[in-house]
Amino acid sequence: MSAAYFVLRAGADSMVLVGVTSPVARAAEVHESMQHDGTMHMQPRPSLTVAAGDSLVFAPGGLHVMLIDVLRPLAEGDTLSLLLRTAGGDSLHVAAPVRRP
Repeated sequence: MSAAYFVLRAGADSMVLVGVTSPVARAAEVHESMQHDGTMHMQPRPSLTVAAGDSLVFAPGGLHVMLIDVLRPLAEGDTLSLLLRTAGGDSLHVAAPVRRP
């Protein structure tokens, strides 16, 4: 498994993220890391709302996209492609550089 991090910004209208896919993984899911009773846990987030003009930060220890069953090795310097789906039926393409953990 691998994780993807980025900043998702909404424009003049709010945005509801409802899914994500990537050609490099059999599945991709939005998760949120959180601490509970001193232990880190990950919880799937089936949807996330970004208020108009606001942004959500996907970063280690918080929101992230889990890439499950990665189909090929990812090397530093590669570009990872993600397709984000919104509740309104729009799709957003994210091209993220692969970095070392």
